[in-house]
Amino acid sequence: MDIIQLGKLKDQLKCSTIAHKNCEHMLVRMVEGRNEAWHREDVARARAHELEFYVEDLEEHNTTLHEEVHRLSNLLDPNHEPQADAMDPGVVIADDDELEEEEDPEELVMVDESDNEGGNVSRMDTDHEV
Repeated sequence: MDIIQLGKLKDQLKCSTIAHKNCEHMLVRMVEGRNEAWHREDVARARAHELEFYVEDLEEHNTTLHEEVHRLSNLLDPNHEPQADAMDPGVVIADDDELEEEEDPEELVMVDESDNEGGNVSRMDTDHEV
């Protein structure tokens, strides 16, 4: 082998070594970037999971508050009788097929004529779902 060929081989080896080191550095940076992305994904998933439980707790608390508002509103309404809503209006069919109305003064509920719905004196929604 002559000196020129030996110099070319040394230059090729040097270039290959530099290229190998550059590839190693690039590979290390890519692996570090991938690991950082995985870490950020894990943190985001944990936060999303935590927020799901937080939302469930808030929904339960909201439902409790909603029921409490209705209970307090009903306590403030002097004419509110929860049994009257489920009771028969007092119509009885007589033996001779005539209708008789029975009115008990304690069962009469005053209806606010200005209310559009007629029976919702407290003006509270009754079927709100969370």
